[in-house]
Amino acid sequence: LGVPQANELAAEAVVLQYTDWLDQDNPVKNREALDDIVGDHNVVCPLMHFAQRWAERGGTPLNPGLNYTAEEEQLSRRIMRYWGNFARTGYGHGG
Repeated sequence: LGVPQANELAAEAVVLQYTDWLDQDNPVKNREALDDIVGDHNVVCPLMHFAQRWAERGGTPLNPGLNYTAEEEQLSRRIMRYWGNFARTGYGHGG
């Protein structure tokens, strides 16, 4: 299994979550499930853990209770737009 430190109960939960029970003997689907398990274990779960910890320690952007100025909010939105444009087009300009 793609989660080596999992105990028996955790391993069973992983199998239950990722198995396509309508086609459980399909080797292609099983390979894809293993890929999902490894990806979730090595990337998604650590990122979710990091994001939660970051938010707990003041990393909550544009939270109305944190008293950001209008200029800071505009800057944050502009930077988010640049990153969004970069993700979509490969260019980070404001266009």
